[in-house]
Amino acid sequence: MSAPTLGLFAGRKLLALGLLALPLLGGALFVRVRWEQERARLPAAAHPSHGSRAPQTNALLQLKQRAEALPNNPEAQAQLAMALLAAGQAGEADITMRQAVRLAPDQAPFRLGLARIRIATGDEAGARESAAAAERLAGEEPRLLVEVGKLYQDLDRYPEALRLFEKAVQLAPRSARPRLFLGQFLLMLDSPGEALEHFREAARHEPELAGAHLACADAALRMGRLEEAAKAADRAIALQSDSAEALQVRALIYLEDSGVTDATEKARGLLERAARLAPEDALIHYNLGRAALRMGDAEAAASAFEQTVHRNPQHLAARMNLARAYQRLGRTEEAAQRLKEVQPLLETSLDLTQLQTRVRRNPGDADAHYRIGRIFLAQGQREVAQRRFRKALLAHPGHTAARKALSEMGILPDRPGGALE
Repeated sequence: MSAPTLGLFAGRKLLALGLLALPLLGGALFVRVRWEQERARLPAAAHPSHGSRAPQTNALLQLKQRAEALPNNPEAQAQLAMALLAAGQAGEADITMRQAVRLAPDQAPFRLGLARIRIATGDEAGARESAAAAERLAGEEPRLLVEVGKLYQDLDRYPEALRLFEKAVQLAPRSARPRLFLGQFLLMLDSPGEALEHFREAARHEPELAGAHLACADAALRMGRLEEAAKAADRAIALQSDSAEALQVRALIYLEDSGVTDATEKARGLLERAARLAPEDALIHYNLGRAALRMGDAEAAASAFEQTVHRNPQHLAARMNLARAYQRLGRTEEAAQRLKEVQPLLETSLDLTQLQTRVRRNPGDADAHYRIGRIFLAQGQREVAQRRFRKALLAHPGHTAARKALSEMGILPDRPGGALE
């Protein structure tokens, strides 16, 4: 996913933290379901499948040699630390980044790096301490304030994140980047109107930035302003024709606009292009299936929904639409089986949505964090589950169920009052 587009469908990153929009049988799916959103928040260390291991090893060796040759150079130590984190060696990364901090204690970027590493290791208390130190050192630098705001966002400290994003915008009102991050954060808080205003300003000040126009299109689409969304998406595509995200947003606009001739056919063509550019994107396959189903091509729709479920087994809308496609193809037994699989997933999705709402309103809700952790653990997402269990203990050190869950994962001694590792 390209940096300028800010990953409008991925989540951090969109946030990966965003609100769940889950149509069961149709309608635009604006953000990924929560399982993907939470997974997207994890650092690269949690996804060893990404990238080639050999190039990482060679690069890591070179960084180690450089750090050894320059033991008093904080940048060399910091670069090595982040490479270690990406290679899954979070413990060594923490030690190395702390060395960078000792060498340059007044430099905010190294504190930011240490906070990121501590988030990856589940040390929420340490991450908050490092984030607070980074904020003090950031001063009036908008770029650093945005980075600290992103940290607070990942730590579920939403008031602090909002404060820093707004401060960055006040300090650099003509810069697109702070406005884009503030806008994305406001989208997460379900305030698309406010978000759109910031996206418009970002596009006005940096008209050649495709991501700004794409953000405008996304927010306008959520608000049902299809004409504005279409113009913004077309501009984003003109600036970055190989953007799968932009092509998908434009396709979603067509799917929502019944007044356009051959709208569904146009949407399908755009989604086919997007799928070639981003073949692993489950959401593109899902929307491609929607378009095919609307055009009466049940076979193509079934194939697209199968691709979606393969990449994201928790995608309820894809499972239900797959059942519809199977029914139209006369594959009634398979359709019934798909529908049978949906009910427990739907219940889990509704539970997770309610729990996430509780956490947004009260980040110190230990029981909500614990129950979210149980849901992710059942889905096999151990890293996310571990993080949620640790959040529960951070909020309430006496939460015996969270402590027991971590103990069963081999992370924490099963005894009341034991310190977090």
